Amino acid sequence: VSNDSVVSGADSNDLSVEQSQRRKLEVLLTRETDARQKLEGEVAVKRSSARELERRLSAIKEDLNEANAAKLALETQLVAEQGTARAMTSERDECRARVREL
Repeated sequence: VSNDSVVSGADSNDLSVEQSQRRKLEVLLTRETDARQKLEGEVAVKRSSARELERRLSAIKEDLNEANAAKLALETQLVAEQGTARAMTSERDECRARVREL
């Protein structure tokens, strides 16, 4: 066996190892790319869900503001009606006092 054939065999072996390592790296790169694409898809879904939740929250806040405004209006009306009721009670008491006097 000549030195040239030993060197050629070593070069061939190195080339085979390099090709094997390159294939392994390509497989890893493909897996990484697939995983990244999957995560990007999941992120897009989560962002879409977050936007929908924000829209719902905004609608709930709007409904709550309307409910609070209606509550305030009812409370104002109640205070006015209580004032009217007190005035009518006072007027009734005055009428009763006059009737007793007669």
